[in-house]
Amino acid sequence: MLIVVSRRFRAPLILLAVFLALLPFLYQFRSLTPGGDAFIRRPPVPIAPTSLPPDPDFPDDYLVDSPESPWCQERFGRRYLEDARNFSASYCTEESASRFTCFSSVTAAEDPPRVDNMCYGHRAVFDAGLRRFRLACDLRTLTPEEIASGVPIVPDDLSQYWYETGPRAVMGEAVLLDGSARVQGSQRTTILVKREGSGNVWHALMEVMSLTWSLDVLQISIDTQTGEPFVSPKAAETTQVVLLDPHNDGAFMDLWKLFAKMPVRRIHELNASEPVSDIIIPFSGGSNTLWQGDWVDLLCRDSALVKTFVSRVLAHYDVATPARDGKEVIVTYIQRTNTRKLIDEAGHMEALRKQVPHMKLNVVDFALLSFRQQLKVVRETDLLVGVHGAGLTHLMFLPPGSAVIEILPEGFQHKGFRNLAQMLGIGFFRAHTKMHGDDSGDNQWQFNAVEIDQQKLVSLVGHGKLRLYQRLRRLYPSISPVASYLIIGTGQESTSQLAVEPNAEQGEVVAEWDLNNGHGSLKPCDQASVIMRCVCESVITLGLLYGGHVFYFWGGLNTCVAMAFYSNLEMPSLLSIKGLLASLTAIGGPASSQNCKAYPGSEGWPSTETWNRLNSTLGGQLLSPAPPAAVCHQGQLTYDAEKCIKLGIDWSSFEYHASNPVSVMWEQFTNDTCLPDPQFPCTSSGYPPFVVNSTTPEHVQTAINFARENNVRLVVKSTGHDDIGRSIAPGALSIWTHHMNKIVYHAGEFKLAGSGKLIAGNAVTVGGGTQMYDIYAATAEHGQTIVGGGGKSVGISGYLTGGGHSILASRYGLAADNVLEMEIVTPGGDVITINEDQHADLFWAMRGGGGSTFGVITSVTLKTYPSPKIAFTMWFATTAVDSPVAFDVVAYVVSQFPDLMDKGVSGYQYLVSTSPNPNPGEGEPNEVAGVMGGFMMQDAEDGAALEKLLKPLNDTIQERWPRTVRVLQQTALYGSFLDWFNVNFDQGVAGLNLHRASRLVDREALTGDPHALAKAYKSAADAGGAVTAYMVAGKGVRDAKPRGGGNAVNPAWRRAYIQSLTGVPFPPFNKTAENNALKALGDAFEPLRKLTPGMGSYINEVWMAPRERLANDILGQSLSAAAQDQERGRSRGHTVVLPMRRK
Repeated sequence: MLIVVSRRFRAPLILLAVFLALLPFLYQFRSLTPGGDAFIRRPPVPIAPTSLPPDPDFPDDYLVDSPESPWCQERFGRRYLEDARNFSASYCTEESASRFTCFSSVTAAEDPPRVDNMCYGHRAVFDAGLRRFRLACDLRTLTPEEIASGVPIVPDDLSQYWYETGPRAVMGEAVLLDGSARVQGSQRTTILVKREGSGNVWHALMEVMSLTWSLDVLQISIDTQTGEPFVSPKAAETTQVVLLDPHNDGAFMDLWKLFAKMPVRRIHELNASEPVSDIIIPFSGGSNTLWQGDWVDLLCRDSALVKTFVSRVLAHYDVATPARDGKEVIVTYIQRTNTRKLIDEAGHMEALRKQVPHMKLNVVDFALLSFRQQLKVVRETDLLVGVHGAGLTHLMFLPPGSAVIEILPEGFQHKGFRNLAQMLGIGFFRAHTKMHGDDSGDNQWQFNAVEIDQQKLVSLVGHGKLRLYQRLRRLYPSISPVASYLIIGTGQESTSQLAVEPNAEQGEVVAEWDLNNGHGSLKPCDQASVIMRCVCESVITLGLLYGGHVFYFWGGLNTCVAMAFYSNLEMPSLLSIKGLLASLTAIGGPASSQNCKAYPGSEGWPSTETWNRLNSTLGGQLLSPAPPAAVCHQGQLTYDAEKCIKLGIDWSSFEYHASNPVSVMWEQFTNDTCLPDPQFPCTSSGYPPFVVNSTTPEHVQTAINFARENNVRLVVKSTGHDDIGRSIAPGALSIWTHHMNKIVYHAGEFKLAGSGKLIAGNAVTVGGGTQMYDIYAATAEHGQTIVGGGGKSVGISGYLTGGGHSILASRYGLAADNVLEMEIVTPGGDVITINEDQHADLFWAMRGGGGSTFGVITSVTLKTYPSPKIAFTMWFATTAVDSPVAFDVVAYVVSQFPDLMDKGVSGYQYLVSTSPNPNPGEGEPNEVAGVMGGFMMQDAEDGAALEKLLKPLNDTIQERWPRTVRVLQQTALYGSFLDWFNVNFDQGVAGLNLHRASRLVDREALTGDPHALAKAYKSAADAGGAVTAYMVAGKGVRDAKPRGGGNAVNPAWRRAYIQSLTGVPFPPFNKTAENNALKALGDAFEPLRKLTPGMGSYINEVWMAPRERLANDILGQSLSAAAQDQERGRSRGHTVVLPMRRK
């Protein structure tokens, strides 16, 4: 039956049409549960050209930072030192004989922000009577600007910490600013230290580490009066540490000589004959950034500061990692003799020795050893085990690939050791245990003994051992039962009580025992399988038979680590990762590293100074933005719980992602590295670390030249709509054209550059980053419109370089067919204007040859057309979901599209296998299948002409399927194209993991075998719930006359009438689900491919298939022909872009 819908149904139908447009792409969006104490944050800002002076360099032993979030870099990377250097103030008047300079750091999570300080005094004389160093310094008055910026007032505002430590305490006890003092040139340097104590290794290392960082700041800071660094390495021989506290020496006294080579002294040992000295008041241990946030997961995966300190300590004590044969795991258990002792410790140790094979267990009381002896024990350790306490600080010195197990009192959620292990790439496991109170019944975690089930400790050590196998830290001739398991899944089985969470940067597993609500499991590996996908539903595990063994590549987001499992086979020798990858390359694996681009942390990555020079050249247009979802993650620079809630709403909108410099519409192209959900990890590793905010062609030119000259990967982002991920890449320099959005209208004619040829008709020139709605709105002011897309925020450049289909294309051709001229920047860095008369080959290629291929568009001129009056009919033909005729109806309806389109009809239709009933009535099903969408006719004064064309369609349906198929129809009129667009624009959702597949369908397929057509469309619709039948080609595209005689648009468009597209979503961190989605798309579209031989796909919406299938899918021709065209590059063949996932 035919139902002409009354007005009261019109709004619901429009909403339903919107829903149908989204149907293939919707799934349950994750809830956001931000919470916890917020850190003090600063928003991402452009790098100031003068923020990082190029000289002096970091000390030679400093390690290079790896890609990390800005928050992590500011606390644990070189940026911590640079920020302290740049936040300094001098306090003495110019007339003073001495100088006093303080450096500050603002990293602590306090409100108002806490400012940590260190200070340097030039020329101080020791007053033996007062036991103080006198500086001939008259304090100047700080300016209001300095005070407003947080510069501390000396000494009152200097920081002070527990145990009366910190710069204010040191100043109060050992330094006087006395303008009357008489001083001469300094002969040595004195470091003034007040310790918290002498027996706790954590406290001691925090203090010494903070001192080394203080000295590093001074080595990279220029003294404006001398033009030299405040401190140089040669000063070490004349530098002494003077202790102000009364504590005994302790085991760590020699650590104070990491830099100061003179003997450590006490202040009471100094006398009146002390020479004039420069003095250093270092950052206190209480200011160390490792203290900050130790109750939350910081999610920082690296630290140049900590790693450099570790290497210095090991070198200072001349402790190396001994070579061993790898046939035994050495487990070191830290024995506690006073507080937090393990109940039945001896019984537990005996059980470990008996039940864990291939293990040597050492029980060590570190308090009985010198610090050098402690380091030697730790460097020989594979697995460090202990109850929570300072002894676990030793994990800092474990060899690479090792692991640590922390046993915590129940309810105690300290994360400090976990965070430290994460930064160092050390595997981390923890178990919460019962506490036993004292006789009064009090439970005090600082003092009370802890109890853990013996078998659970055995299993926990077994899991720690397994981690060593996974990292190839230890290999055996045969795998023991404990090692024959692979940690997988996060299912609800609770037999092992092991909860696992992914470490996204390192490709490791952090495991935690949960004695009350375990939800992980151990399952045997299938040692015969070649392909295996498991591990936490988040990490790809690819099993490969190699040399008689099964190797599993545990691929994290940025690293690839191999683990070997083999069935009682003898492993002749340790097979290096490098050697294995080299062998794989020889059989078709990854490309040679010689062809790789530089990556953050690699040897070829540009230095900070180089990036700053680029920023200066760009006039401050270089950005280093945080991941947009970092606002939802504690530990990130931009964390903000309120903004996270708002982001949960904005995340699904195209406009939000379009306006962000690094965000893209589909999460999988960031490798899920930072999602707006605090339960997942967040890092910047999936995003470009630097973005050029381009507003001029010269900005683009500078970026391209920089990337080429420095071997840096380059990507271009306008709005991030790209369905195949070309607008984002980790470790890349991104050109963001979003603000290149100038619009100029040309009335009557347009003159080509170069030849001066006049092209009659109206035109519009728009910047390369202009969004579709802005062009529609600007041309509407002149009664015009363009051939454009259906989404408001779609960027013009990526759209038309793929061809650009449109609901107006069936009349005027594709967007690429309507280009008159372009200004582009070539890969060689040339800014050129291309049209039919100059650079004609590039002009041909840029129109349809694929985005980010032949050049970056900085502006484009498009032909405009009079904005038509529009009649638009919402039209649904539906039946029951389980009706056997549902797709017979679909096949019949789409078979009529070619004739309708030849008569001027276009539209957006959706072929659904299941959908909510748009107009349910008594006895009607709640869900239906069929055709839903809308038909458009241009230049319509009323709806009569369109309804007349649709009448035969309606009548035939009623004749063939009476009382089975329901047709709903309503027509609306719009005064202009913009009026229509304002109601019917694409209101789909973004911000999810989604793969798509599409196919161009010709008249032969649509009007040929109806049974094959019904079968093909049912298969395609079943994959995602619906498949499109966009009426966006036909006569207008077939007969289009692009300027210059042609363009690079896929020739299949010239034969096509409709474009069919669907999508399949999948959850994040689930490679199995993603592979299943890709396979489902491939299988679902196979019947449609067979039905359309020689056709292809829209290059902007292709299936992410294997390379050979992708080329066929785009072009409908053999890979060999496609490869030849790609090799020709600019030739008049079919240009092919083969996008790849960037891991």
